[in-house]
Formats: sequence, structure tokens, C-alpha cells
Amino acid sequence: LGQNPFFCPLPDWADELSATCKQAEIASIEPDYGPAAGGTTVVVHGNWLGAADGRGSGCLFGSKTAAIWVDATDADEKRVTCASPPRSPGASTSSTVVRVGHE
Repeated sequence: LGQNPFFCPLPDWADELSATCKQAEIASIEPDYGPAAGGTTVVVHGNWLGAADGRGSGCLFGSKTAAIWVDATDADEKRVTCASPPRSPGASTSSTVVRVGHE
């Protein structure tokens, strides 16, 4: 398993096999903003962002208290693309956290 790394956090059973994990590195997110109605194509660039085949990749939009998972429309190890969801009523208009990961 040493040459077949997992993405963090590791499942409990992987530790017993001396598996390693790779932390995602985000270099940029485009665009900087979008309409409250959603539908904006958001592209996250970096390293170790998704599986090579893109399966299970996506973006988490929102805050710690109100987050929405959106499956990626396209993904690989260096890029994840998602369509932004509509902003929830009462949600902050100043900033939204975008995270990438795997389901």
C-alpha cells in the first residue's frame, strides 16, 4: 500500500497496513464570486485534489453550520470542477468556504 496512497483522513483499518495519505494542496479557486442563484462553474486547482478517475470527488460549499455537498462535474488529481448551488436564504453574502474531497 505504500505506493498506493490514500487521501486523508485514513480509514481506521489502513493504519494497520502502514498506509500513507496525501493532503490536498489548493493553489487557486476560480472565479472569486458568483450570483446568489448558483449555477456558477467553480474550478479548484492544486495537487492531490481528487482520484485520477474523478470518482467520488466534489466540492463542499457553505459554512460549518450550513454546508452543501456538490458532486464534481469533472475531476482529476490537479483540478476539481463543480457547479455552485443556490445560496441558502439568510446565508452570509460575504464569503463561502469551498472544500474539495471525496465522499
